[in-house]
Amino acid sequence: MARAPSAAGRSPRSAVTNRRRPVVTGQPVASRPTNEAADVHVAWSGAQVYASRAIAQAASLLTTVLLARALDPTAVGLYSFAVILAMLLADVSGAGLDLAAVRFAARDASTDPARARGVLVLAGLMKGGCALALSLVVLALAHPLAGAWLGRPELVGPIRFGAVAGVGIAMTEYAFSALQARERFGHVVLVNVVVAVSRVAPVAALMALDALSLETALLAVAAAAYVGCTTGTAVAWRVWRGSFGWGSGIARELLGVARWLAVAPVITALWNSVDVVTLTQAAGPAATGIYTSARMLALPLLLAGSATGAVLLPRWSRMAAREPIGPALRQVGLRVGGLAALLAAASAAAAPVLVPLVYGARYVDVVPVFQILAIAYCVQIGAWPALSALLVLDQAGFVVKSSFAGLCLCAVGYILMVPSYEGVGAALVLVVGSAFIVASAWWRVRAACREAGGGKT
Repeated sequence: MARAPSAAGRSPRSAVTNRRRPVVTGQPVASRPTNEAADVHVAWSGAQVYASRAIAQAASLLTTVLLARALDPTAVGLYSFAVILAMLLADVSGAGLDLAAVRFAARDASTDPARARGVLVLAGLMKGGCALALSLVVLALAHPLAGAWLGRPELVGPIRFGAVAGVGIAMTEYAFSALQARERFGHVVLVNVVVAVSRVAPVAALMALDALSLETALLAVAAAAYVGCTTGTAVAWRVWRGSFGWGSGIARELLGVARWLAVAPVITALWNSVDVVTLTQAAGPAATGIYTSARMLALPLLLAGSATGAVLLPRWSRMAAREPIGPALRQVGLRVGGLAALLAAASAAAAPVLVPLVYGARYVDVVPVFQILAIAYCVQIGAWPALSALLVLDQAGFVVKSSFAGLCLCAVGYILMVPSYEGVGAALVLVVGSAFIVASAWWRVRAACREAGGGKT
């Protein structure tokens, strides 16, 4: 851990100057404004991350609405399959490398900039190589995948488009990680706006010209992926411009963390699907519709939590190279926890008005499910400061293991609660699972800070 410069390292003139100044004990007067400025910066960065993800979600929704108005359900289904496949391939390609690159590039940005650039370049090369290799495999197997394995020959075209677009999406996500490592969140918003426009505008133009078809829609998706990749690379160019620090140690560090984080997308996918699968099987499609409607309405709260983690990871990685993060973790944890409690209370209070306004009076049963899910997602917001600190303290293994344990706990709870209590039971189980994640994360981070000499949390 870096040590602050001592008085012995100062010039004679500065030493004389210091002797003439009166010694002031206690907290420096400037520390409070500095802390307030840091809090404002974190809040603004979080708002930028949240806005960028909201823009991406809005673009996807608007594109789907336009396609639904112009094409038949079969074409929309094929389009959705291609998009989901492209996103899946992007997530699988070099899984875990993005977060690992953010962690180590942010840590070394101030102390060893050449090594930080080397981390970003090596992670990008590894991710790009994995994405390209996976894309070529899927392209070569498109016919067997569609015909022999899935029994749907009409999926050959969407599979090919998904494989091509997946490379562009994967490298766009890498560009986002490079910008995140340097806390250039405004640039992330800019790239997301460009991607959203390049995705929606061609579809809208083709629809206006009465030339929209499944093939042109898929071409627009692939083109938007590479527009995002090119824009992200251009915007992030200054992040890795300069000399690179190379060495086998960089690869070992990246892979050491990425091997754990590679499992995270699988666990996240299971977290997002086990409840719906159980509801569909045990309670029927009507209960599933009520639950998924409530979950869609509560999605902004879930995005708020992940935006918090996206901001804190690079900031604390840089801080940990200079000073303990325990005091900052405690301060941010209290504030995030207070904000999460306010959001939960406001969401629960607004539900009786919000739900009928959005879905209509027929969906009154969504209200209690939405209220409970809002509480669960706000509980998850409270976990993000601790989870980010655990990644900074090289506790990625614990994060993955505790997430898996929480998933197993929820799976058992769904089996027990859903048959009798349907969507309300599933939402209550998610509250319990989220509370388990929060409790385990804060318990472990306190111990990890003590072991690292990071002070009390």
